[in-house]
This record gives sequence, C-alpha cells and structure tokens, in this order.
Amino acid sequence: DELAPDSLQVFSKILRQGRASLIVIRVFVASPDGGRYERAVTVVQQHADDGRSVRTDVFGDDQWADALAKFDERA
Repeated sequence: DELAPDSLQVFSKILRQGRASLIVIRVFVASPDGGRYERAVTVVQQHADDGRSVRTDVFGDDQWADALAKFDERA
C-alpha cells in the first residue's frame, strides 16, 4: 500500500470462551514521510457449532469495556 508501505499487525491477546473469541490486534505503521503510528483494535467474534465465524464486531482502542461486555454476552 502506497499510504502505509510498512505495517505490522501483532495479535497481543486472544481469548476464547464458549462460542466467542476476543482478539486484540496492535497495528504498527510507518508512513512514507517517516511518521510512526500505533493503534489497537479489538475484534469480538461469534462462532457457529462448526467453528465458522458468523458475526464479527470491531472496537477501537478506547472501547475495551464495550468489547469485553460483547465477548461476555456472546460466550
């Protein structure tokens, strides 16, 4: 990608309970102008009996409490 040619995604936390998973992804980006940025997103997924993801919600790094509540609700 020309806007962010150097990026790295790190899965820093993975929780699984019942039919739910919660994954914290830290994204590190180096822009062409030399700027460096970091952001975290939390993904909460609901899984079917066969393990397929049937619903995914993405939360910003300032929405941890909301993500955790959604994870508990889906577990």
